[in-house]
Amino acid sequence: MKSLLQKISWKKLMLWTMAIYLAVGALLWVIQEKLIFHPVVLPANYQYKFDVPFEELLIRINKKETISAVLFKADKPRGMVLYFHGNGQNVEKYVKYRDVFRRNQYDVLMMDYRSFGKSTGKLKEQTFYDDALQMYKVARVRFAPWQIVIYGKSLGTGVAAQLASVRDCKQLILKHRITVCPTW
Repeated sequence: MKSLLQKISWKKLMLWTMAIYLAVGALLWVIQEKLIFHPVVLPANYQYKFDVPFEELLIRINKKETISAVLFKADKPRGMVLYFHGNGQNVEKYVKYRDVFRRNQYDVLMMDYRSFGKSTGKLKEQTFYDDALQMYKVARVRFAPWQIVIYGKSLGTGVAAQLASVRDCKQLILKHRITVCPTW
């Protein structure tokens, strides 16, 4: 009796292997956003409840898209931290990190990416950068570039680094950065 491998021609085996490989690749491409991003969407009328005073900002981008952000003010601000969060939930998860900056007399501005929290619109790479630039413009109304700290956590490190590459700031802080290549 011939073994199963002897019965199957190598050509058929290679074709099936390639077909499975391409099908898995196509499936991963289709569901990649669900694998990478884990937003928690909030209704437009949702009321934030934080233990310190805050100001909610809704910045209209166009008729269908709005960026939601929360500004936590320090008593006597020396500047502002633009905080870009990770790939999960919304600003409510990351609000606990604001206190270290406020204790050092920095206002903290946290935004939700499109499709996160109360922000609306389609999530695309370019919208990350465009929305970060909008937050920088908000900061510039109150502070000079040398008073603005750009902070990125996890997914937000890419957004923060790109913003710092095109706008002046006092400092760029990257926490839990995403690396594409291993460090040797």
